[in-house]
Amino acid sequence: MLFADYFFGSSKFGRFDMAEYKELSDVAVFRDRVVQSWQTGRRVFLFDEIEKGHLGSLDLLLALLSAARMTDSENTTADFGGCYIVMTSNLGAVQAMEMQTRNRVAFERTIRYHVESAIKKPEIIARIDLVGAILVFDRLGRSEQEKVAKVGLTKQLARFKSLGHDLDVSDDALRWLVANGINEKYGARPLLALMNRELEGALGRVLLAAAEATKITGRFVPAAGNSGITLERRG
Repeated sequence: MLFADYFFGSSKFGRFDMAEYKELSDVAVFRDRVVQSWQTGRRVFLFDEIEKGHLGSLDLLLALLSAARMTDSENTTADFGGCYIVMTSNLGAVQAMEMQTRNRVAFERTIRYHVESAIKKPEIIARIDLVGAILVFDRLGRSEQEKVAKVGLTKQLARFKSLGHDLDVSDDALRWLVANGINEKYGARPLLALMNRELEGALGRVLLAAAEATKITGRFVPAAGNSGITLERRG
C-alpha cells in the first residue's frame, strides 16, 4: 500500500482478499471484480492470502501472470502490462515462528517449503520465481511492532477525528500498549487488536457517561494501576 501510494497515489491501489473467493461460485465474481478494478484506473493489485482462493481463481491469476490479460463476463479485456501484481501468503508462518534458530537461510527454507507444499496451484510459485520476485519477510521484532503501533494509532485517531472527537495518545499510553500487546510469535495483529479494543473501549465509556451526545476532546493515558487505557477529557 505504501508503495502504491508513493508512486501512483492511493487511488491506483486495488486489494483482493482471496478468502472471499474460495468457492467455485466466486470465481466469475473474482474475475469481473479484477477487470472492473483495472477499468477504474487501479495499477497496483494486491491478492492477499492466495492460498485461500479457489483453484479456479488461482487459474485466473496464473493466466494473468502469463498473458498480462484478463477478460470478464462482458468480454471486456483488461491489459495488465505495466501493472504491478503482489501476492501474499501466510503458509509456513506458524512453523517459522516456532523455530528456535535465527538463521535466515533456514527461516526462508522453512517458509518456502510450506508454501510450495500447500499451495493449490504451485505453478504460480514457479512463475513468480522465474523473475526472482519471491520475498520472505522476517518476524517482526519490538522496534518494528512499535512502528506498526504508531501507524495504527494515527489511523485510529484519524477515524475518531472524522467522528468529531479531538483525541491524542500520551507516550505512557503508547508504551503500555506496546508492552502488553507485543508478540514476536504472532506478529503485529495482537498489538493492533489490543490497541483498537482499549482505545474504543475508553472512548465508549466516556460517551456512555456523557449526559447527551457530544464530541470528546481528550487524551488516552494508562489507567490506575496500569490496568488498561483510559480517556482523560479536556475542556
